[in-house]
Amino acid sequence: MHIAFLQVDLHIPHSRSLKDKRSVLKRLINLLRTQHNVAVAEIGHHDAWQSAHLGVVTINNEADDVHRILQRVIGVIGNFDDCDLTDYRIEKL
Repeated sequence: MHIAFLQVDLHIPHSRSLKDKRSVLKRLINLLRTQHNVAVAEIGHHDAWQSAHLGVVTINNEADDVHRILQRVIGVIGNFDDCDLTDYRIEKL
């Protein structure tokens, strides 16, 4: 069994409030969950309305598959119009 953890830092330039931020993150998190069947949560920057720190976890029997899934997640986040991907880190657990 292989587990991988992705940490993502985001900038949300058009957010003017925490409500705006939550709206953007809700759409992104739902997209990631439905497209890639991953667990996603906001793990930092809770009170900052233009930045977010997300954690994404996937589990699979194949090591290559967990890495491939998280690379696809990074691609989806990078192409998401309402936020900018500023940094990411992948850890295999």
